[in-house]
Amino acid sequence: MAFPVSPGNSSDSAVQPSTNLELENEHFDYDPEVTDFTLIVEDQKLHVAKVVLIDASPVFRKMFTGEFKEKNMTELELPGKKYSSFELFLRCIFPREYTLTETCIDDILPLADEYDVKCVLKKCENWLLTELEFKNAKVSPHYQDVDGDVRYLMKCLCYGAKYSLKELYKKSLTMVLPYKLQRVFLRKSDRVMDMYLATDKANNNGYRYLVERNELSKGVL
Repeated sequence: MAFPVSPGNSSDSAVQPSTNLELENEHFDYDPEVTDFTLIVEDQKLHVAKVVLIDASPVFRKMFTGEFKEKNMTELELPGKKYSSFELFLRCIFPREYTLTETCIDDILPLADEYDVKCVLKKCENWLLTELEFKNAKVSPHYQDVDGDVRYLMKCLCYGAKYSLKELYKKSLTMVLPYKLQRVFLRKSDRVMDMYLATDKANNNGYRYLVERNELSKGVL
């Protein structure tokens, strides 16, 4: 139901990455004809329509239709949430304008996962995959240097595993591992990746290995 803004591209599945954080100043104001619930984040009110949240999120659906106290409430405070992140998260669900960036995705992916909003998870995954392709092809300004490229690849790998973004996970994994190991890891991807991320090699030696591998491919080492 969201309408993301992307310069030169109107497709949801091909949101072009932006180098600048572009958030509009529009708020979720009260509309007596539409809004029927209020979310309070950092003492600021976000007026929303319950039906949209119920449709987008199984978590909100259970909260508002199950036998919970929220069912009969007209407003709900969400402690521990950041207003700017939660507003952007809601923009991805409601028909509001927004621009995705890497920083935005770092903020909203945990929320999309927490509330199980699959449409937002998919939009984030598509953006990350597109940016990964740009970096891999060394397209400016997306590609900066080897270290930045490797850090982004490792981030995609971790996000793919942590948030069950299967396409992102598999794409990142094939770029990280030598061909023979790819076949083994892809056959047992979920179980093996959990073990891989839990080791020091994934966090430390893995990074150094990727840098050296990139340098070798360029003929530097």
